[in-house]
Amino acid sequence: MTTQEQSLVDRLRIRSSIRRSIPSRKSVQEGKPDRIDSRGQSLDDDADLLEESAEKLEAYEKHIVLYESHIEYQNNLIDCLVEYNKELERKHNDLKK
Repeated sequence: MTTQEQSLVDRLRIRSSIRRSIPSRKSVQEGKPDRIDSRGQSLDDDADLLEESAEKLEAYEKHIVLYESHIEYQNNLIDCLVEYNKELERKHNDLKK
């Protein structure tokens, strides 16, 4: 699969896995998470941050899918109401005759 075919979430997870498997990295040698200094700067490339980013993006993608389904439901409901209104108008006009 090419990079263009992979989602950003997949690419972040792959990069995170690669960072965690580099034996020369101190955090890998110690079996600890990447270190952050007192200013919040990463002392090593932050594989944990990559994984966290992937998780957040995945959650956002799920929310988007959910919102899109709600929008589709609302659009279908509006279409039904429009048709119902047309039917009521037809019946009203028939009664006026």
